[in-house]
Amino acid sequence: MINYCFGVDLGGTSIKFGILDINKDELIEKWSIETSKIKTNKDFQQLIENEYKKFSLRYPLKKVIVIGVPGPVNPITNCVDILPNIIWNTYKPKDFSLKDNTKVKIILHNDANLAAFGEYSKRKKLFFSETSLVLVTIGTGLGCGLIMNDEIITGTSGYAGELGHLYIPNNYNFKCKCGNIGCLETICSAQGLRNIINYLYETKLDSSDYKQLINSSVEELFGLANDGHPGASEVIDIFIKTLGIALANICSVINPSIILIGGGISLSFKNFSDKLQQTFKVHAMANVKNTPIKQAILAEQAGIYGACYYENKINL
Repeated sequence: MINYCFGVDLGGTSIKFGILDINKDELIEKWSIETSKIKTNKDFQQLIENEYKKFSLRYPLKKVIVIGVPGPVNPITNCVDILPNIIWNTYKPKDFSLKDNTKVKIILHNDANLAAFGEYSKRKKLFFSETSLVLVTIGTGLGCGLIMNDEIITGTSGYAGELGHLYIPNNYNFKCKCGNIGCLETICSAQGLRNIINYLYETKLDSSDYKQLINSSVEELFGLANDGHPGASEVIDIFIKTLGIALANICSVINPSIILIGGGISLSFKNFSDKLQQTFKVHAMANVKNTPIKQAILAEQAGIYGACYYENKINL
């Protein structure tokens, strides 16, 4: 039995690679390449083949590669029709052959879904007993992965879990990259926090509390709010209220065992976790009010772990 999995996580900034030793349950190799160095769909395909072939000389890898991509994957065609933050925009993978004519299959999955599967699988190995899970990844944008009874929920055409594009009534009507107005991602993300700061700075009669926030990092913003800075506190309160409502809504739909918060903003989770749980309880239905909201445990490696765990699960 082959116990080494080769996983890939395609992001707007970097392409992460990893090799998971299933027996040890640890990444024994991990490396990355800047996404900007890859200019075309063909270049990306060639990169995947080259990296796999190179490491297959050192490890007996499974003859399948799972790639997490930042876009919805059609589960029937195994291709992604739009990659908003990737220069080549779409990707349809091609299986390839090794020197001994062995075929290597490439399977695509949405990156947030794989990150959720990574968190879910790791928690099972740590003896947590959840049967379902929602992972919300909050960074530049907002992604979401859904797991129910050991399975990733993709929907008919791969669009399940697009929580970032859920409409939450608000007073700001920021335009989203998807073309719609008022998407959750336009408030609850790093760019969303920037949107709120700019809006308050431009509309408040006394904008002095917001001026210094314009160039603040996300970490600095949460730190200032934690220290009682009035402008930062208002921005974070808007973020927390909006996210709490969204999480309450999704719990009304799928009733998960737990909600996990991942992505870059999760590094500040301790600064807003209590308020988020309180806000969630105000808006959630009675039977889901006690759904725990926790910080994800795999951080930036969740996507690679998820790709490798999923590769091992399908066992091709």
